[in-house]
Amino acid sequence: MKFKKTFFAVAAALLLAILTGQTAAEAKTSETAQQKEIRILKAENKKLKKQNKDKDSELRKYKAHAVQSDSAKLGYQGNIIENQVISYKGIKYAPITTIGELLNSKALFSKSSNTFYFGTLPDGTYMSDVLKPYYEDAKGGRVSSNPAMKLGGVQYNKGYQYKYHVDGFYAINLDGKYKQITGILGADEKSRYVNNVTVKFYGDGKLLSTYEIIRGELPLHVDLDVTQVKNFKVTVEGPNTLLDFVNIIIK
Repeated sequence: MKFKKTFFAVAAALLLAILTGQTAAEAKTSETAQQKEIRILKAENKKLKKQNKDKDSELRKYKAHAVQSDSAKLGYQGNIIENQVISYKGIKYAPITTIGELLNSKALFSKSSNTFYFGTLPDGTYMSDVLKPYYEDAKGGRVSSNPAMKLGGVQYNKGYQYKYHVDGFYAINLDGKYKQITGILGADEKSRYVNNVTVKFYGDGKLLSTYEIIRGELPLHVDLDVTQVKNFKVTVEGPNTLLDFVNIIIK
C-alpha cells in the first residue's frame, strides 16, 4: 500500500515536470516568434519611413522646379497684357509671341540661325555671329564682336566695335565663300572723342570702297561686293574714335 502511494506520487511529480517543461518551452517558442515578428515590423517601419522621406524629397524638388503663374502684367508704350507672366525659380518669364505683341512686331524664327527675330527675318546671316577677326592692328586697340553699341540714337548688339588710338585695321577671313556685305557704319556715342575719320574696305588688297565718318552726322549704310574675296580688311585713318560696324548681313 505504501509502495503504491509512493509510485503514484512519483508519477504525479514526473507528469507535472513534463507539463511544466512543455509550458516553458511553448512560452519560450512563443516569445521567440514575437521577437522575430517585432524585428520584421521594425524593419518594415524603417523601410516605410525611408520611402516617405524620399517622396518628401521628390515633392520638394518638384515644387522647387515647378512653373507658377504670376500676377504681374506686361506693358509697353501703353499696351498692357495680362496673365502672360510665369515664375520659375524666382525669375519672371513671358512667351516670345507675347513680347512680339507688345512691340507690335511679329516674332519670326529662323531655322538656319536658330534665332527668333522681331519684325522681319534678315536676308542672309549676321556676319558677326559667324566670323571673327583673326587680326587687329592698332596701338592698344582691339575688336569686340557683338557688344552693346549705339549709333544715331539707336541701340545695336550685332556687329564689330573697333577701339583704337591711331590709324589701324582689322582683318577677317571670308575664304571666298560670300558675295555681298551690307551694314551700318559710324562712331559710337560712347566714344569720348568723336573725330572725322576715313574708313576703307579692302578685299585681297584691292580697295572696295571708302567712307568718311563726319562728326555729328548720321551713320552710313555700307554695301560691298565681296565675290571671291578671301582676306577682308577694314582700315581706319584718324585718331581716337570708337568705330562701330553694325547689323552686318553677309550673303
